[in-house]
Amino acid sequence: MSDIAVEAGVVIKTNGDRALIQLMENEVCEHCSTRILCRPSSKGTKEMLVLNPINAEIGQTVEISEIGNLMLKLSLMQFGLPLLGLILGIFSIYLSGYKVSFFSFELLMMIAGLIGLTVAGGITWLWSKYVAQRVDCVFEISSIKS
Repeated sequence: MSDIAVEAGVVIKTNGDRALIQLMENEVCEHCSTRILCRPSSKGTKEMLVLNPINAEIGQTVEISEIGNLMLKLSLMQFGLPLLGLILGIFSIYLSGYKVSFFSFELLMMIAGLIGLTVAGGITWLWSKYVAQRVDCVFEISSIKS
């Protein structure tokens, strides 16, 4: 659990260990990287299903926070691992000095980089599928505002 409060909202529905939160919309919403997780309701407000480990009740104003820095981990996997694959592919040819008579050295490095990028992208895709099957809530209620 992260100690940083991400957003505030009002509990509008509870169901076991989950709660539906109506988020208090502000100007930050347009630039938020997790806005894809908010769903607009029929009234035009933003709602999010979150974990409710502190048993907040309907009508209470709560703060929600990200669970386990999941967004950071996803970003590192989606961008960091493919970049690492690209760089490793390029430098594997560069450091080995491997040459082919019918390809320029730079073209061979580019091909190796693209192969590294593709392999790392495949690993990222498989890992993302694994995470998507096991994680159903990205946020949880961290505190109840008085």
